[in-house]
Order: sequence, then structure tokens, then C-alpha cells
Amino acid sequence: MRPRVSRILRALARADLDPGRAKADRRAVDALGADLPSALEREELALHFQPVVDLRTGRCPRVEALLRWTHPEFGIVDPRDIVRLAQAAGLVRAIGLWVTREAARRRTAWSADGLEVDVAVNLSRLDIEAGDSDGLIGAIRAGGARPSVFTFELPATELVLIGELRARLAQLSSSGARIALDDASAADVPARSMASAFDELKISRNLIRRAVADPSARIALSSLVAIARDLGLASVAVGVEDRATLELVTSLQCDFAQGYWMSRPLATADVPRWHGWVAGLALGGTAAVVAFAGTARVALGAQADLSTPSMAPGPGATCCSLWSGVGVRDVGVSLRESRATGGRVLVEEAISADEAARIVAAVARDLPATERALGASFDRAPTVYVFATRNSFALALQRGFGQRATDAGALAAANGGVAFASAGVVAINWENVRGDASLSIVRHELTHLLTHQLVGDDTELPVWFDEGLATLAEREVVVDAVRDARDASATLVLLSNGSASLQGLSSPRDWTMRNAELDGRGYTVAAEAVALLRTSIGPDGAARLLTRARAVGFVQAFGEATGGSVADFAAAFPARFAAANGAPRITQVPSADGVRWSVAGATSRSPLHVAIDGADYHLEFDVTADRDGVYTAVFGTTAKPGAYVVTVSAKGGSAHATLTVV
Repeated sequence: MRPRVSRILRALARADLDPGRAKADRRAVDALGADLPSALEREELALHFQPVVDLRTGRCPRVEALLRWTHPEFGIVDPRDIVRLAQAAGLVRAIGLWVTREAARRRTAWSADGLEVDVAVNLSRLDIEAGDSDGLIGAIRAGGARPSVFTFELPATELVLIGELRARLAQLSSSGARIALDDASAADVPARSMASAFDELKISRNLIRRAVADPSARIALSSLVAIARDLGLASVAVGVEDRATLELVTSLQCDFAQGYWMSRPLATADVPRWHGWVAGLALGGTAAVVAFAGTARVALGAQADLSTPSMAPGPGATCCSLWSGVGVRDVGVSLRESRATGGRVLVEEAISADEAARIVAAVARDLPATERALGASFDRAPTVYVFATRNSFALALQRGFGQRATDAGALAAANGGVAFASAGVVAINWENVRGDASLSIVRHELTHLLTHQLVGDDTELPVWFDEGLATLAEREVVVDAVRDARDASATLVLLSNGSASLQGLSSPRDWTMRNAELDGRGYTVAAEAVALLRTSIGPDGAARLLTRARAVGFVQAFGEATGGSVADFAAAFPARFAAANGAPRITQVPSADGVRWSVAGATSRSPLHVAIDGADYHLEFDVTADRDGVYTAVFGTTAKPGAYVVTVSAKGGSAHATLTVV
């Protein structure tokens, strides 16, 4: 890490507690309780926010609001003492409402500046009993926000009272808010009947810290993540403070992570700066977090000024198929060349020989596959550049391919690769894709190259078509029916609630912003649109459409191929897709533990009833679909070998499938 970036990071993610205060005289702290009621009026209370990282995408979808108090005489008060003093003074409810309202106000201000990030708030039993769920929702709206951008975290210690609190939690959930069970260990896992009250499980910090060195803790953690997944709950690893812990929770397929390795709690004004560019630069090598890169660009490169705040969106295109107005120049890093059948591979020296061999093998696999899929050959052998880090990737985009510093930084933070069709070049961001055993990003970017070779430099494609075609090609590298069913279900949800449209995913200038607003699922929607288009023009129709577009333009070629306009297809897509995918369906794939099965096509977060029947076997339970309208489980761990019929009843109908346990 460069010294200047390191200093900036330390300044932004500074320790927000004075360790010397931990030894402060307990009586002096207790005396502060009398000052707490007036602290709200004197504006001594403040919120800091700690980022929560999505380990599946590397983005930061949410920050957790943490209460801080700076007393005018005593100074910084330990947060644990604030809670204790509030309980003693009977101020838990009042402070809970203040925290919620202030978090909503801060979130609204960030949104006005182009930063869309959700907020989590800690609750206690006192916050939601006696009708205070209405007060919490009112506090959110008073701050100008929507309940759907909030996650409320209830301590696992309150689980014994879940029966009393369930109605209040349901009221919060029905408003659109998410509910998390906080600080959970294996002993705190809710029964299946209770799990429907929650959306996620925040795993105990103590268990996370022990799991790297303690095999028994690692087994417990792995089991807890698997149980959360089976219950339909997202898992959050709390207390990720070093690389080893990050790698462990990622390998165990935790969904989210939170801890000092990503960032300490930040003052309000620092959140946009961290969220926009410090994560992508200074945390290089960790789960770099640049959510919504289209609205908070990264400044990076030889001429970058690291003290410059985030920039607003500029005119450059930041989807992954780009045009370079210059020939390939010095990329600024040392490379070694390898040969793959039909192409060249230039790998940064910092990448190991074994990793370079993986890359060469992927290129050799994907070059002929791309040509077969599009029914054409590359005019010239493609060159694949592979850069070891986000920093070197961004530097190469600037020096080697003439991209603006802001666009190069945004791409480095969020993308696995880009294609420069005019130069016949693919650039791979190894730091972002090395964990993908299939390296399907190679197929994705080569598809962009050949697509634009077919249509020519002067033909503009709607980005949903360009990215959808490449994403479908990427899916073909590894066939996964459960993944494909989830993608279709997620698309159905986004289209039905109006979050996504092909019109909004058409412009290269807007792609990154729109895709980020959809948590990266713009690619999913685009792929489903192209898949639906193929049903009318045939599997080879896309190649013919591209070839014709070179002569007459994409709009006319599309009309000739489909008998309708691009605009009409985009407008009709939600209804056509719903007609084809609206009913629940079950898919399954073999698993080491039995059969991994999934029901998709339900309404987002809707109740599902599951029945599984076999010889001398019957099981029924209720679950809740996740935000994509999907419920996934593994069956067969304890069941005898044989055939079992699973039936899932949902609001939109029912689905049946036979699971075979061997």
C-alpha cells in the first residue's frame, strides 16, 4: 500500500474510541448518566457508520449506524457505557428513535449526492415493544427515507422473547425493512418456524475471531453458515479484522462481512469518500468495496490526486465493452508473453506461472467456443492482457488504452475485465477474478470482441443486448441449472416491481450506475432479455442480426429479424418474460451432501409451504423466499436413499419435483 494512501485510510478509518478511556474510573462514567437526557438537546450524540461488504460482489450495500457520545468534559464515552447508562435512565426508546431518525436523515443526504447505500440500526426489545414499531417507521419517514432501505438488528439474547415480539417484527418487515438476528452463535439459531421473522443472521464476533486458528470453531462457523442458508437467511460475518479471516469466511460462502479489515466505523462525512474510492485503492487486496461506481468514481493512476473527493458521473462509457481512440501504448507494468491457440496472452510478471497457465488454458478454451457461438472467426488473433492488481489494471487502462482516470478507477474497482474491440484486446483484472475457478470472464470479454468485429466500429448496440449476449456466453462455461433459475427469478422480481427496464439498461453512459442500482443484476436482466429474444430469432439469429447490423444499423437489422422495433421489444419484455417464467419451478443439481434443490419464481420475500414425501417419510415446513423469490436447500443429509417428492406451494401456484437420494 502506498504511504500516502495508507495515511488517508488511517485518517478516514481512525479508531473512534480512546483506548485510555477503557480504564476510566467506573464511578466517573456512572456520573455521566445524569447528563444523558440533555445530550440529545446539546447535539453531543452522533452516528458513525461501519461498512458491510457483500462478499459475492465486493460491493458495499449497507452501513451499520453506531451511536457515539462526546461529553463536553469527559470526552469520548465508550459505546458500551452509553447503552448501560441509557438503560439505567430509561432512555432506550428515545435514543433508539433518535438513532433511526438521524440515520434516515443521513441516508437521505447521501442519496441526494448520488450515493445509494442502505443503513442498519441496532434494536433492543424495548425499541419495538408497546407499539414502537410504528414509531420506528415514523422516524424513518421523518428523516426522508423509506423503510425498505433499513435493516433492524435484534440481539440474539432477545430470541427467547420472539413470541412476544414477532407481531412487531412482522410490522417492521411488512413496511419493507429487513430484520437481522445479531450476535448469533450455534445455540441461537432460531427454529424453522421462527426463522421466517428474520432476513439474515449476523454471526457472533467471538466465533468469527476463533475460527481461523480453532478447528472446532471453524466447523461451528461452517455449520452456522449452512444452517442460515437452509433457513433462507443471509449470513453476515462480524469482526473480520485480517486477511486470513476474510479468506476463511469467503471460502465458507458467507454472504456479507463487516470488520476493521474493510473499515473501522466512519464519521458521517467520511462515508462517501470511503465508499467511493478509498476502498478500491487503499484496501487493494481485500474485498475492495466500491458500490455504485457510476456515482462515485475512483481517481487513480500516475497523475491521480488522492486528496480529490469523489467525482460525479462524467461522459465516459463504463460498461465493459469500450472504444480506445489510441493504439496500444506502454501499459506501465512488466509483462511476459505466452501463446494460446489463436491468440496472445500477456501476463503481468507478478502473476505466478501456475496462474498464468490457468489463464492460457481459459483463452485456448474460449477462443474457438466464441467463434462457434457467433458463427464467425476473429479477423486477427486477439491479445489478452492480464494485470495482477486493481491498481495496475487501472494504470494500464489509462497509459495503455487512453481511458480517463475516473473511468479507469471505477472499472478497476467493479469489473473483472474489459474489451477494446477496435484494438482486438481484452484486459483482465486478475485481482477481481482469480477466485473464479472457471475464469468465465474470458469468454465474456472475447464475446464482446467478436460481437463488435461483426457489427463494426460505427454501429452502436444497446448495452442490454451487448452485455446480455456476453453474459449468456459466460454462463455456458459452467452449466448450473439452479443458478440459471435464480437469475430468471431475480429478473422477474426486478421487472415486476419496476426496478429494472431494458430502456434503463440501453445507454453505455448510464450502464454502470443502473447496474449498480440493481446490485450488479443488470447483467442478469440483460442476459434474460437476449435469451428471450433468441426464442423468436433462433439460436443463430443473433449472429445474423449482428452481421446485418454492420450494413444497415442495429435498429433496422433488429426490425428485419424480429418484425418489430427495439423499443417495442423493450416495452413488451416484462410481460413476455412474466408469461414465460411466472409460475414457481423447482430445479436441482447433485451435491456432496445429497441434492441441492431450489424453488424459483415466487414473489420476493413471500411465504412458501414445503412438503417432502417418500417411503415412510413425510416432512412439512414453512419458509420465506429471499429477495429474488428463491428458496434453496440441500436434501439427503439424513434421509435414506430413494426417491422423494418435494412440493412447494407459493402465492403464484405450486411446483413438484422428484429428488433422488443415492
